[in-house]
Amino acid sequence: MFSEIPSSNEFTQQAFQFRKEGRYAAHPVEAALRYHRAQAENTGAQSHGGFDFESAEILYRAGAQGLRFSEIPQLPQSIPELSRLASVDRSARSHLRHWVDIHGPVYEESIFIEAWESQEKRGGAEHHVHHDQEQGRWFKRLHRSLHFTTLGDYFDRLRLHEAIFPETAYRLEGFTINAKNKQLTSVVSKMAFWNGEVDFMV
Repeated sequence: MFSEIPSSNEFTQQAFQFRKEGRYAAHPVEAALRYHRAQAENTGAQSHGGFDFESAEILYRAGAQGLRFSEIPQLPQSIPELSRLASVDRSARSHLRHWVDIHGPVYEESIFIEAWESQEKRGGAEHHVHHDQEQGRWFKRLHRSLHFTTLGDYFDRLRLHEAIFPETAYRLEGFTINAKNKQLTSVVSKMAFWNGEVDFMV
């Protein structure tokens, strides 16, 4: 486990090395992010403090990079295994959860659930959602990745969203960790916008 989070450049170089050795390495998105940020007039906040989506994605990736391809199933054994990267996702989540256990940021699961249940359990295919009127933000907890994509894919999507649409960027609030099964789940938030009648999220 790291004492501090490595830079994305270090992991990009490591990815190339692992691929030369015939091991798994996630495809880095840094080049695409640099391009889109260069086109944007401003940037959006990615975090509430020093821990952002890039930090989370790097720690997640660190738990997966270097796995031998023989450790990654080629055919699905169950519905969650429809993604052949399910074993990669488990290893990466475990690495990220270990860091969050020690360093944070932890978001108390009971606090989110209480707010979510008090607002009629809003949400969609991917998130549980509640609105915090005092902060003027919508809070979203990931409960199911679409199309059985990995948590790393989710971080990449939000990093790309911030680069392309900085005015509506998400903010990483932290991670809930279920007390029973130790499942780690991200909590993000987004500014609420007022259209004259109701707050809504874009």
